[in-house]
Amino acid sequence: MLRSYIEFAQKGASVSRTTDQKEAFETIDEFSNIVAEFLENSGYKIKRQVGCSDYRIDIAIENPNAEGEFIAGIECDGLSYIQAKTVRDRDHLRKNVLENMGWNLYRVWSTECYRNMNAEKEALLNFVRSAFEKNGNVTHAVKQSNEDKMDFAVEEIASDTSDSVQATSTQNPYGFDYYKEANWWDTKHFGSYDNLTRISENILYIVSVEQPIHMDLLYKRLGSSFTAGKATENVKIAIDAAIARKLKGSVVVDKDRFVRLLPLTPISVRIPQAYATPRPMEFIHTEEVALAMVKIINNSFGITKEDLASECAGVFGFERKGAKIKAKTEAAIRYLVDSGKVKIIDGKVQLTGE
Repeated sequence: MLRSYIEFAQKGASVSRTTDQKEAFETIDEFSNIVAEFLENSGYKIKRQVGCSDYRIDIAIENPNAEGEFIAGIECDGLSYIQAKTVRDRDHLRKNVLENMGWNLYRVWSTECYRNMNAEKEALLNFVRSAFEKNGNVTHAVKQSNEDKMDFAVEEIASDTSDSVQATSTQNPYGFDYYKEANWWDTKHFGSYDNLTRISENILYIVSVEQPIHMDLLYKRLGSSFTAGKATENVKIAIDAAIARKLKGSVVVDKDRFVRLLPLTPISVRIPQAYATPRPMEFIHTEEVALAMVKIINNSFGITKEDLASECAGVFGFERKGAKIKAKTEAAIRYLVDSGKVKIIDGKVQLTGE
């Protein structure tokens, strides 16, 4: 069993194709058992396999202050993940459905645990601690009675599927940086200040990690730091007020509503790590997409506009072009042409050398 698990951690789900299916599934599920045992040994009360059908949570952490309620859900790349019908079901729609139902989710990857077990354990515990800080003393939205509501097929979900998300490859042929998400609870505060000051400090930290970051994404990052638990209109107003009153000269919001620190520093290309959910394309700065295109053109010979757009979409984690992706890639190409960095000859995009 241990040898099978290590093989699975090294090679991923493909190992199940070369072994007996039942044995492979037992190996995959063993990883969930290991994670569950670790959480129990860390003092948390858990429940296994909460929910039904395609929306079953591997490990649900119970709220000690409210019987029948859960603080967070832990998912492993085990049975529920492997049995999902498609990549899109696993990494996009399923996650959206569960989060819309109130689940605070965290995924544990067996491959990452194999590479650095101690770091992954600490990351998991940090997530659980933060979930308790946010939800441990209040009534949580997810109850056991919601299990029956999960029993429906993915085809019944009304969702915009035009910008389909793929599980990104571990390969990074262009050598781009990996995108890092910021957590507001990692902000270092310096004493007891008024609420607006603390909000502004959270903003500065998140922008410093993720800049340029779109305002809508900034609202989302900060939403859970407020009592409402999400980015309501009042929360957005408070964030806007903190920027206007506390952060003049520290940040700037450009015409496309991206936030950056002052003084401005060069934009770099950031792509999703393996299996991470990409940023929505509309939340990626046009200049960042343009920079990615320059690198792609430089490594190509006579690439067409269409192929450049497709390759660029793939770099940022999308398997096909929807309307928003098409709009962003076209805007990036216009930016490169207008700035004199590229020219288009016979449908091929070429660098000008300027």
